[in-house]
Amino acid sequence: MKQAAVIKSMQASTNSKIEAQGEQLGQILRLIVATAQIANQKAKKLWLENIKEVIVESDLAQKYSFKPIPYNVEAIIGEYDAPEKQEQGLVKYNLLQDGNTLIYGNNGAEREMFF
Repeated sequence: MKQAAVIKSMQASTNSKIEAQGEQLGQILRLIVATAQIANQKAKKLWLENIKEVIVESDLAQKYSFKPIPYNVEAIIGEYDAPEKQEQGLVKYNLLQDGNTLIYGNNGAEREMFF
């Protein structure tokens, strides 16, 4: 069991006036950050990196270590982000299992970029 170390102690107020040090929440946050630095503790990231605005198939294959399976006609068509699950992954389309597909869109570059 890890032994806790006392980093800073405080006593209850004795009704003495203390000089204002700014907003209480900000001060509490600074104290927490300073205490974490002294204890050499770091928090995990709360969310994953944003997905890039322009996605290149070869970059996705490398990022997710995608290995094509022989005779399995599967195309990488994008990347998804599910922040509620803290998850990102490949959007793949299997031409043999998923059958025919119609791709449509407005006049513009998005549809052409997809192809």
